[in-house]
Order: sequence, then structure tokens, then C-alpha cells
Amino acid sequence: MTIPTSIIRLMITAVIAGLTSISVANAEISVIVNPSNPVNSLSERQVRKLFLGKTTLFPFTEQEALIIDQNPSQGVYHSFYRNLLHINPQKLARYRAASLFSGNGPVPLVLADDVAVIEFVLNHPEAIGYVLDLNNESSVKTVYSFAQD
Repeated sequence: MTIPTSIIRLMITAVIAGLTSISVANAEISVIVNPSNPVNSLSERQVRKLFLGKTTLFPFTEQEALIIDQNPSQGVYHSFYRNLLHINPQKLARYRAASLFSGNGPVPLVLADDVAVIEFVLNHPEAIGYVLDLNNESSVKTVYSFAQD
């Protein structure tokens, strides 16, 4: 019995798609800053405080941090908040709304994807964002990274 070519193509496509999703799922998320930023590394706690708006300055500096978020339609957005901050999108939205209306915290600037975040960070020394390590490049500085589940 021979297998039709269309089924073989479908099987190959499924295998390739499966391999792609595995490599993305196992990728690390990198928190990045501009190369001119004086901060060389951040702890998990410091990253949490910055992205939750509990602090607005980079640690041990007087430099304001401009927090960059990815679009919530991106998988890295959900992985970042679930793995690092242990918060779901609904709870995060409520938290940010309360912070905004109370005047206690800034709301991050939302960009489309990894490429947009890298480009913005390269052009703004005060920016801090996150990307999948697969898309990270040497032109930005990684100050924290972690594996996503």
C-alpha cells in the first residue's frame, strides 16, 4: 500500500510544526536593556518590581525605567507574566488599572513583538523589555533571563 503524496506532505508539515513549537516552548525569555544602560544584571525580585510598577528607577541608579510590554496576543507576554510574576492576564489588568487610577504606577508601553521591542530598546537608553531568547541579538544587553514552562 502506498501513501498518497498529499498525506506525506501533511505529515511532514505536522512534524516540522511540532519541532518548531517545541523549540519555542523551551526557549528562554530575556529581559533586555540598551547597551548604554549602567545596569548589567537584575535579580528576579528587581525585575518583578519594575514590571509591576512598584519601583520606577533602575536599581542603584537615578535613571527612570521605561517599561516595555509585548502585545498580549504574543505568547511571550503570557509566559513572562505567568512564569516570572505568577500572575494571569486578568489579575494583571485589574492590578494595573488600580495602579493607574490611584496614581501609584505607570502603565507599560505595549509593542507588537520581539523585533519591535529590540528596536525600541536600542533607541531608548531608559527602556527595559523582554523577548524570546531565540530572537535576542548581541546589540542589546540581557540583564536577566529565565526558562519558560
